[in-house]
Amino acid sequence: MPLVTVKMADAKGDAAINKIENASYFTEGEYRLTNINDELAYTSPIEMDGFLKAGKAEYTPGYNLISAVSTDKGASTVKGKMLYAPSQYLDHDLERTIRKAYPNKIIHDSYLEPNEDGEPFFVASVGHYLKYRSGPVVDGVVLVNPETGDTKYYSKGKEPKWVDRTFTLDTALEYWTYWGKYVHGWKNQSLIGPKKDVLIPNEDNMQVTFNEKGELIYVVDFTRAKSKGNSKTLVGYGVFNAKTGEMTYYKGVTSVLTGKEAKSNANASEFLSKYPGWKATNGIFYTIYGAPTYVIPVTKGSKFQGVAIVYANSDNPQVVFGKTKDEAFRNYKKLIASLGKVSGVTPQKGFEMKEIKGKVMRINDANLPNGYVFHLIIEGNAKRFSVDPGVNALSDIVLTNVGDRVVLKVMDMEEDIVPVDEFTNLDLPRK
Repeated sequence: MPLVTVKMADAKGDAAINKIENASYFTEGEYRLTNINDELAYTSPIEMDGFLKAGKAEYTPGYNLISAVSTDKGASTVKGKMLYAPSQYLDHDLERTIRKAYPNKIIHDSYLEPNEDGEPFFVASVGHYLKYRSGPVVDGVVLVNPETGDTKYYSKGKEPKWVDRTFTLDTALEYWTYWGKYVHGWKNQSLIGPKKDVLIPNEDNMQVTFNEKGELIYVVDFTRAKSKGNSKTLVGYGVFNAKTGEMTYYKGVTSVLTGKEAKSNANASEFLSKYPGWKATNGIFYTIYGAPTYVIPVTKGSKFQGVAIVYANSDNPQVVFGKTKDEAFRNYKKLIASLGKVSGVTPQKGFEMKEIKGKVMRINDANLPNGYVFHLIIEGNAKRFSVDPGVNALSDIVLTNVGDRVVLKVMDMEEDIVPVDEFTNLDLPRK
């Protein structure tokens, strides 16, 4: 679940470039979300900052790599000699290099993506148009080695496994626009047409994320066409697989806020209104604990402040907040439990607080960016439990040893690792 925004990634990348020799020669390229060995990250090529500086530097020194999940980690610069890049000139210009090798291909977009060994490549989505300059068709990708300029074309479906994108975001949006606008043909969209069943993709809230298989997807919400203003609720949402081009539309979504409205609700909530300058960014739509949900990073400028989670039922929208993802989800569990059976959604089992007593069999801590998180196993219980810094009586868990008798209060929604809401060590002395 990506929590780092592009704006946050850009600020971290800028700080990383300042550490490079002759930093004034360079700037950041465009940041793209990618999956490297099951770790979500932003990558950005380090680019030339103008023609004269390109002549002095000759090549760029690599790319920036930034975690999309950990909000506390800075950017790391992966060093490498990149002679071919979008910001290079003449024969080292990336687009010119691709056009020389494949003069009959239209370049839809290009971006930098490392393979699973961290070796960078530029990946260009290429194809043709159905007619003139409209109706983009993706044929495959061209990979460019940025050090040597070597190119290789892969037809759609034959790309290396590590390539995340064959279809660009703009191509996906264009396809969804055609699908929603011309559902009953051109006449339905003419000046005198009734515009029956026309659906509008919300291009301002088209999100890039990954599905449970680790495949990059574009998610967009749809509203009905209106002659005045914009609809505030969804009629459905679309998922576009960036590798295969598969389009899936989920219809029958009723009484669910659009991404724009969810963001507005988060900004108007009591949690954010207390802190001047805190703003909800664009959120991603999920179904979480059986409920329609937007998960929205909250920032002040380019600094991460926490996570807002919006229960997106338009009849009764609710917002919870946490300074960490774990805290936000603990609060969201409690909210869903308090709502009972929500409109059109049957919650999963475990929507009640349980008390678990037993002896500690194992206990270990992990030093994560937001503080120490303790993991423990209780005698006679197959579950694993976690206690994070936001839990009350944290001093109890710090002093706990194997064999101690403990009491846990949890809301177990069939997760592999169950977050603990309250923790008590019965063997510690009390006043």
